[in-house]
Amino acid sequence: RLHLILFEIFWGEKSPGSFEFSSEEQSLIPVRFAANAGRAGFVRQELVNQGQHPIPGLVSHRYRKEPNKWPCYQVGLGVFTVNQIAAGYRWTTFKESIKDAIGIFIDSIDDETMKSIKESGRVQLKYQDVFYPGDNQDLQEFLHTTYEVKLSLPESFLDKNEISDSYGSVRLVSIISI
Repeated sequence: RLHLILFEIFWGEKSPGSFEFSSEEQSLIPVRFAANAGRAGFVRQELVNQGQHPIPGLVSHRYRKEPNKWPCYQVGLGVFTVNQIAAGYRWTTFKESIKDAIGIFIDSIDDETMKSIKESGRVQLKYQDVFYPGDNQDLQEFLHTTYEVKLSLPESFLDKNEISDSYGSVRLVSIISI
């Protein structure tokens, strides 16, 4: 069952595991994005994943029109996303949300960041599915029968042939790189 749709842009990785960002990318993009998104009606800003140091590819700021409203836009060090949950998802409206968000994002970055995106950027469109095997259904058999995926999981992951509550649901992610 479809759970979440994400459009993502990542940049700044110059070689595997080696990142490079300007001081503007580290501090000003979220501020500028907040101002530009606010003018487009995305007036609610949420701080997420706040730690001592920014982590490349990890979202730090989320923008919404209202609490728990989608789509939401997110930015962080070397990452920009547009997210939509399945409820209310339609490709035509999500595509327009992506176009609008990209316009806001472009207005929020400087030439140096744009150059970095052109040099090291990657774009992904993700569809996350979630499923809950039935009460009498073995998880590995369900994966094999439904998705043709053969998988063995550690015993600590399973509890009575069900997904342990401490791990939440199992998600399969289809990634389309553009």
